[in-house]
Amino acid sequence: MAVATATIEDLRNPDDSRTPQEKAADHIDASKMYIEQAEEEFAKGDILQASEKAWGALVRKLKEMSMRHGLDHETHQSVVDAAAELQNDFSAPAEGLYTLVTSVQALHINFYNSTQREAAVRLGLDNAKKALAILDRLPSPPALSDEEHRQKRRLRERTKEITPARTPTP
Repeated sequence: MAVATATIEDLRNPDDSRTPQEKAADHIDASKMYIEQAEEEFAKGDILQASEKAWGALVRKLKEMSMRHGLDHETHQSVVDAAAELQNDFSAPAEGLYTLVTSVQALHINFYNSTQREAAVRLGLDNAKKALAILDRLPSPPALSDEEHRQKRRLRERTKEITPARTPTP
């Protein structure tokens, strides 16, 4: 796997003047960096850090895809909801995405509560990689500007008011 070009400091201090494409690229770099770090931490036996890095890798990739598809991605719940939206929107290519994301979310909980054993963290890390692979296969239109994102989100909200919610099937 190629080494990501962004540093942790770059990712913590984003320049707000960046274009949507630059912001999306930062999420991609962070995702690659975090999944590599998750494997390294797991190999060292630090399953708590491996857990959080794997969750972070998946969240950053979901944020990037959300930016490109006009989905909300500001909270943990909205990121999980974005996985459901992507699975519903793309059907077969995204089959299983929602289930993988919710299983990897357990790694985030593990970071704070130390509830998972090594085998469960390994499974979660593998599931994060599977989810990342699914996301990599989905179409990626150009990232939306903040205004375009707001417009698309308003349209989705209005559409939800008149159509029943779709829950992905595991």
